[in-house]
Amino acid sequence: MSLCEIKSYTIGAVGESALFAAKLLAEELFRRTGVEFVIGQTGAVQIAEDRTVAPAPEGYALVSGEGEAKLWGYDKRGCIYAVGRLLRECRWHVGGVELPSLNISTYPRKPLRGHQVGYRNKTNAYSAWDMDTYYQYIKEMALMGANSIEFMPGRTDDEDTAPCMKYNTHEVLVNTSRYSHEMGLDVWVWFPNSMHTRAGYAIPEEGFLPETDETARAVNAELKAEDDYREFVFSSVPYIDHIMIPGGDPGSLEPEDLFAFSARVARALHKYHPNAGVWISAQVMKNDESFKLRFYDQVVRRPAWLTGVCHAPWVSHVMAECRERTPIDLPIRNYPDICHAICCQYPYHQLDTVWVVTAGREFYNPRPRWHRRMHELNYSYNIGSLCYSEGIADDPSKIIWLDAEWDMAIPTAKSLRDFASLYISPDHAEELASVIADFENIFDGPAASNKAVRRVYADLRALEKKLKSESYMPGFGADSYRFAMPMLMSAFLLHVQKRALRDSAAFEKAMSEPAQGGTSGEIAARMVSDLEEVSGTPDKALYDEIWALADVCYDKIYWKVSERRHNSPHYERGGYVETIDLPLCDKYWVLARLDAMAALATEEERMAAIYAIVNRTDAGPGGKYVSFGEPESFRYIDMDKTWWDEPEAITVPRIEHGAGMWGPSDLGKKDCDKVLLTRVSSILGYYNAKVRLAIDGLVPGAAYELRIMFPIRFGWKGQPDIPAFILCNGERLAHIGNVPGDEWVYIYDVPRGAVDGNGVLRLVIDKETGPRGSGATELWLVKKGEEGAGK
Repeated sequence: MSLCEIKSYTIGAVGESALFAAKLLAEELFRRTGVEFVIGQTGAVQIAEDRTVAPAPEGYALVSGEGEAKLWGYDKRGCIYAVGRLLRECRWHVGGVELPSLNISTYPRKPLRGHQVGYRNKTNAYSAWDMDTYYQYIKEMALMGANSIEFMPGRTDDEDTAPCMKYNTHEVLVNTSRYSHEMGLDVWVWFPNSMHTRAGYAIPEEGFLPETDETARAVNAELKAEDDYREFVFSSVPYIDHIMIPGGDPGSLEPEDLFAFSARVARALHKYHPNAGVWISAQVMKNDESFKLRFYDQVVRRPAWLTGVCHAPWVSHVMAECRERTPIDLPIRNYPDICHAICCQYPYHQLDTVWVVTAGREFYNPRPRWHRRMHELNYSYNIGSLCYSEGIADDPSKIIWLDAEWDMAIPTAKSLRDFASLYISPDHAEELASVIADFENIFDGPAASNKAVRRVYADLRALEKKLKSESYMPGFGADSYRFAMPMLMSAFLLHVQKRALRDSAAFEKAMSEPAQGGTSGEIAARMVSDLEEVSGTPDKALYDEIWALADVCYDKIYWKVSERRHNSPHYERGGYVETIDLPLCDKYWVLARLDAMAALATEEERMAAIYAIVNRTDAGPGGKYVSFGEPESFRYIDMDKTWWDEPEAITVPRIEHGAGMWGPSDLGKKDCDKVLLTRVSSILGYYNAKVRLAIDGLVPGAAYELRIMFPIRFGWKGQPDIPAFILCNGERLAHIGNVPGDEWVYIYDVPRGAVDGNGVLRLVIDKETGPRGSGATELWLVKKGEEGAGK
């Protein structure tokens, strides 16, 4: 693409919309070049609202060359998007800007494009911002093609205040609503309910229940509080174009009550915003097929207030079914979760457990391949996406989704190049885009041996050297927070990899100590000494670099990456750097077992206890041990389709992670004699998906004892009468107890003949109606008549 220095620092604008866009362009060029552009009737860049040239609503045409550019927007949004495109394509530098030769005519294919930027403490950045930072971010979303922004009211499922908050939550909603409207964006409000259905007390669409007892009075008090709060919000927020009412998370109203409650909300909304749309989702935090059926029964009744249906995280069915059950003339909004990596709508399905317990749920994780795949699978069913986001860790993903909704022909590589050019450096956009995309490769395969970890770290440091040798305005080049973020993430991931290698070696050495001989006390002492090696950092310089970059990111944009220094509400809520000192082996489990061993009466018992530690996974002759946190376990899972075909993993099982017991504030303090790294990851069937296993390598026809641990995520840790069950040849296996000393492991009887002639045992793990899922974390198949696990 040929470039030519702009002829003059002037922008011409004809009409109110063009003038608004011209001011945005002048502001953004000044931030990048330091040059004050003069706005008048004519200029080197000419902007006009012209429906005879721009192709369609929100569309634009752009022609440039020889130092000049002409932009025509169909409307105000079209003018803004044209400015955003020019900023993507030009080469800006301190003191000037070069314009490319372009001839573009384009318009958005989807009528809904946007992101959620709600002000609440759970977010990894927004709650610490001042208004200017919020306004700039909203402006940038518009320049990237957004036509909608979603906010939150002050009362959600989060704390009302936090140490980092500079404002009252309602004040932010009022101001951002006004600013977004001025930017030409639709204002959405995600407005959940906090009520729960009580049997026998139906929510009325208006008025209140007869106060015949205490429960009715309690329901009325809740209704009045909810009504009053919505009245307050709707009357004081200047602009609301749509609200979205989630069916759950938070709240747990049954469908009939949910729709009645929503009618009350719609009535209050339309008093102040008569044309506002009301959307509702079928998300629910439980496994109940009847909820889905009754929800759509309400939808097809077409209440007058209902604008459309939202497909959201924790909906129990795929969007294709949502479209099938929703009247064809009712639109569906896509509400994809683009910010979380685990325990979410679109998880990393084969994420190494080492990354799970360190990086957690919300870290810098561009996923261009997977995000495009998520988008294209549901493209034909919806009017577009307004994405769920909890902060800025997903900034590259935001532009990928906006571009995909604008035109699926835009490659993700182009989106990332534009992102890098807009926010870091147009001179290094290709290199930056490549290294940002390379992050996705880090999370493929084992963490300890992944070569992309060092490659990404090295590539970013090489780019940092180049950027620092060049001249940029403050906030760009190496000074851009969008460059500091991958710099920090790459350093953290490299540190984790080094720690994983060091800690696993120390653990393996400890496990080898019994073979070296000695008394139980001598062996235990050597094991403890080996495990002391996992204390401290394996690379002090890298450790210090991480904390320095974490401080830089907080200073620049309030990225809350730790609890102790940056106001993160939790390590799983973006505060991943808090895990920097975690041992990446089962140190605390071994120490707890050794403590128990020391209290035994005889040397024979103590030696047996030590060998039980080192042989924990031994299933004995003819047996089999499987850990579902290990990649080799995937061959035992029988699925109808791959995760590439269904990234949500609703009708097929998924690898799910319960990292809550491996956190900095938990590890080594509770149940540490049972908490193991192998117990973080499980094969899990959500909702109605069953976990089907085909385990080979067994003795044909032999009887076995099955020992299984169910996913920690559902809390089944030794409780009797759990709602999970295991089928073999259509019959439930008999639960015959739990493993003494490790009661989280359940024992089932596998009868003789269940293993087929090829040595394969087929099992189905299912659950009763109620819990959201069941599956397996690890299992042993111990051949009866032989020595069992740990012998």
